[in-house]
Amino acid sequence: MRKPAVALPYLVLADVHGRRGEYARQLQNLDAYLKLEPNGPASKQVRGFREVVQRIVFKTKVQE
Repeated sequence: MRKPAVALPYLVLADVHGRRGEYARQLQNLDAYLKLEPNGPASKQVRGFREVVQRIVFKTKVQE
């Protein structure tokens, strides 16, 4: 049985990295959350948000 409390800190870290503009690290934390909670109550919303962040990361890499 997976413990949701273990996955939740990854969402907090993802928020922190997003506020700092560290989108690649934000994406890593969203992936870690989804690995621990693939069917959790917030997973659908996190997947949608992850797609947005992934596009930002891609655009950032293309511009560099």
